[in-house]
Amino acid sequence: MKHAKITFARKTATLAILAIFLYSFTIKYCNPTSTLTLVLNIDKTTYNVGDTITISSIVTKDGTQLTDALVAIEVDFPNGDPYVIRTVQTGEIQQQTWFVEIKTLYTCDSYGNPQNLFKKGKYMYIALGIKNNSPSPRNVQIPIYIQFSNNVPFKALYHPLSLEPGQEAQIMVSLEIPSNAVSGEATIFSSAYSDLPENLGAPYCPERKTSFYIETTYPPAQQQSQFSNISFNLPKTNCVLGTYIIYGSATQQLNVAITTKTFNVILVGDINGDLIVETRDVSIVCRNYGKTESSPGWNPTIDLNNDGIIDTRDVSIVCKNYGKSGILPS
Repeated sequence: MKHAKITFARKTATLAILAIFLYSFTIKYCNPTSTLTLVLNIDKTTYNVGDTITISSIVTKDGTQLTDALVAIEVDFPNGDPYVIRTVQTGEIQQQTWFVEIKTLYTCDSYGNPQNLFKKGKYMYIALGIKNNSPSPRNVQIPIYIQFSNNVPFKALYHPLSLEPGQEAQIMVSLEIPSNAVSGEATIFSSAYSDLPENLGAPYCPERKTSFYIETTYPPAQQQSQFSNISFNLPKTNCVLGTYIIYGSATQQLNVAITTKTFNVILVGDINGDLIVETRDVSIVCRNYGKTESSPGWNPTIDLNNDGIIDTRDVSIVCKNYGKSGILPS
């Protein structure tokens, strides 16, 4: 009986020590005290129709720059609709099991059969396989972003999903390819978020991508930066003008950091305000050629480079932007 009591006491002590260890580990892991910081950088705050926009991300923890963080970057139209959604890594991340991950991503026909060549004016289909690897149910937002061969955004959307522990789901998304779509190789990017970045959501896993073709296999898609950065081109025609907002969220282990930034898109050379740069704008510049700030009828709108005189530089600017057009936010 005495031996049994000693054995029981030892077991109890062992379990108590183990419980204390596990409790300490859980507190440290689930309540990190480290400070994660995300900074998004753009090269200017105002862009012209047709410009290239590059967004770079820097993630630090307690002042040290990280090379193993995931960053969600969402750019929204002035009306709040998503325009670009990307997930970037700040460096090479070791293979691991993610809470939620995109297992498969490919284009197909309406029956789910793989297909990678589509016609303008027809529907394309995107098939995804998503798995919840965690022991808890997960509400997931699946971002899907498509970029044309010329790096102009085509479509950005979210697909909400609820996954039980260990569940793997298959979804299919249909999109109509517009008649004015850019021919060639287009790229699809997808990932899984805990919520939208504007709602403090963060990436569950790295980005997955695949390609498909519109009408023809040429030209190929432009190369994207491997780490930290994303880039895209604003369209040269029918570009939405106004203030865009960038939402960023970074995650590393259980730490999350959130930030926002804005930029403006304008139509340079649209002197008469009809949302297109054409002969009437060139004519206005030429009629005012040679005027300075002290001249009667001075109009600073025509001084496109803001140097106080309307000269060949202004003519060059309006001619360089000839044919570009914009639209107001809906």
